[in-house]
Amino acid sequence: MDMKQRKMLAVVILLSLLLTLSACSPEEVDAAPSTGDSDGERVLTIGVFGMSNFEIYAGKFRRSAERDFSIKLINYRRGDTSEETAIARLNAELAAGEGPDIIDFDTLMSRDAYAKSGFLRDMSDYFYSEFRLDDFFILDKLNRGEALYFLPSHFTIATAFGQPSVFGDKSSWTIADYERLSKLPQFAGDPADNRESFMNKLQESVIPCWVDLEGATCCFDNGEFAEALRFAKTLSDDPISLNALPETLVAEGDMLYCETWIDDAYEIREIERMLGGPAAYVGFPTIDGTLGTMLFTYALTGVNVNTKNADLAWEFIRYLLVEDDLIYDRAWDGIPLLKDAVRYKIEDMLDPYAEFAGKTITVNSDGTFEVDGVHQDLTYDPTPLITESQAETLYRLIDQAEFVYQYNAAVYNIIKNAAQRYFSDACTLEEAEKEVQQRVSIYLSEQYG
Repeated sequence: MDMKQRKMLAVVILLSLLLTLSACSPEEVDAAPSTGDSDGERVLTIGVFGMSNFEIYAGKFRRSAERDFSIKLINYRRGDTSEETAIARLNAELAAGEGPDIIDFDTLMSRDAYAKSGFLRDMSDYFYSEFRLDDFFILDKLNRGEALYFLPSHFTIATAFGQPSVFGDKSSWTIADYERLSKLPQFAGDPADNRESFMNKLQESVIPCWVDLEGATCCFDNGEFAEALRFAKTLSDDPISLNALPETLVAEGDMLYCETWIDDAYEIREIERMLGGPAAYVGFPTIDGTLGTMLFTYALTGVNVNTKNADLAWEFIRYLLVEDDLIYDRAWDGIPLLKDAVRYKIEDMLDPYAEFAGKTITVNSDGTFEVDGVHQDLTYDPTPLITESQAETLYRLIDQAEFVYQYNAAVYNIIKNAAQRYFSDACTLEEAEKEVQQRVSIYLSEQYG
């Protein structure tokens, strides 16, 4: 499967991947608070839920320098522990003033509820003693105001693109637009165009656009949500085949629409090569036409308000934010938060041989070259890897994205249950709409009011 095919399936199956992450961890310990080892060494504990990015980054952190403390991962999904049981156990510990020093919010849903409930420590005192908010991407979108409850290691752009000939000058699109596009003959039999895939798209657009956690309100009763459910009922209810590729999205060599993750400006270049020119980036279809491009985070930290190790937590978080061996690594899979690091990568792609400027270059017959007489075991090719326009597109996509991905299991389950009843003719469209509005309103009032 080539890069294009992987990207085409990535977002379609994102939700199912999140909900089925393995409960096995290479470094499993019992889910109980830890205060230190018997020899008196301090221990920074990180609560995770199955497989976690923190396994990788904690290992890199340990190897990067001598430390006077160790890191212990506490796997709340050890063995066959269910997600509900794991979350209930964590919540009970936090309510009792216990729990791990750092919480992994990569797969722990409804993160804002933890901040609003007072379970998380605002890390702005550490952050602002060294940095400015403007030095970093997305932190202002992850957190409200000057408070910093959530700090990730890096992020990627989850969006969708298509041919400008199809989308015109649109920079976003609605579910009504998606319905019209789905009627094109090229979409017939598209394995990604089924009810499950569409409901995943719906929850991605509904939760940020139609649920106001800050105001504890929602708006599912103005007819537009009902229209989305009506359209979903017209789609096939066959399950997504993970081995099937949406080849029908490609008509006579022209890709009409594709969902993708973008990790750097090089991805922009590859998309333009596929399309034969610049793409129309419209994001996921939304009910009201709000831009559906999301920012998806990795190693998203939240610090326990009752931690006694805030200084250790900050040392680890700081490493994730600015450590050179992570964010300047050319193989780094994702976009660093530090703007200078992104600029560094962009400049390197625009001028990959800048380090040799002003030196004598001698190109050998085999394509390798000498720099002031020193042999370089590289093929000499100073051609820019990207264009200025492609770099500008990357910056624009980051800036325009209004939302950082957050899956609210409670809200989605309410939507899903009402939708399933409507799909099976157990209730009318109006009844499903009313049920979602009432139940989500109650949930928001209880959790965020």
